[in-house]
Amino acid sequence: MLKPALFHDATECRLVPPCLALCGILAWATSLPAAPGSPLSLGAHVESVTVPPGGTAQIQISLDTTKTIISGEVIMDLDPTVFGEVIAVDVFSATGDQVGAGDIQGRHLDAHFSSQTGGIGRMAGVPILVVSVPVLASATPGKTSPLTFHAGSTSWRDTQHVQYSVVGVPGTLTVGGSLSVQDVVPGGGMLPAGSVVKIDGTGFTDHTTVAVDGVSIASTQFVSPQEIDLTLGAAADLTAKRVYAFWSRIPTIRRRHFSLLSAGVLYIVQRAAR
Repeated sequence: MLKPALFHDATECRLVPPCLALCGILAWATSLPAAPGSPLSLGAHVESVTVPPGGTAQIQISLDTTKTIISGEVIMDLDPTVFGEVIAVDVFSATGDQVGAGDIQGRHLDAHFSSQTGGIGRMAGVPILVVSVPVLASATPGKTSPLTFHAGSTSWRDTQHVQYSVVGVPGTLTVGGSLSVQDVVPGGGMLPAGSVVKIDGTGFTDHTTVAVDGVSIASTQFVSPQEIDLTLGAAADLTAKRVYAFWSRIPTIRRRHFSLLSAGVLYIVQRAAR
């Protein structure tokens, strides 16, 4: 079952004390000998997204091709005229063994991650890392902001000890619309038929429709402009599923969100914004 590791904000730190095992695993991943030869080029990209003022952006970083990544690092700095402070970072592994450490300083993020089995990047169509961050209520509609990242000093390697030089293609955040998805609760795991799943976000109306990849939905209830509740029509595993919210009258305009489930060893360093 696919499970993401969650590097969350300071409110979660007390649940996850500093862990020597985590440090040892990260040290293991970065100390493995690289295969002979120069690093190979590895393409990655950031998905473009449209988010209304006051909404929450889920920034998704994906590999261009599937790989079996055992270690890597992502560094991001976000535009202070558009974004608030980073809320959370999530890393996905096909085998659920991912561990990581996130250093969050306001709009600056430095995330190190590893997977002993090379589960990161293994599944097509699933991002390796997502960042949840609010868009300022004061952000001007129509404004755009580049979404860029770089790989940092931690080696990107796969299970064959091949080392990669990551080439990241930026995405763009456009401030606009009125619909965004902030959270899905519960965010993953196997749920029985009849379970109620809460969708948190902004801009919902009684004309908003929500769909989940591969999941049967028996009914949808509009609760408020910030909440829609779904009732599952059959048992389903929601972990890392795409959740789409859209207006039933304009189904081509959709907001995509990956559902998340905390797993693995978690450790956060939260610092004052620079």
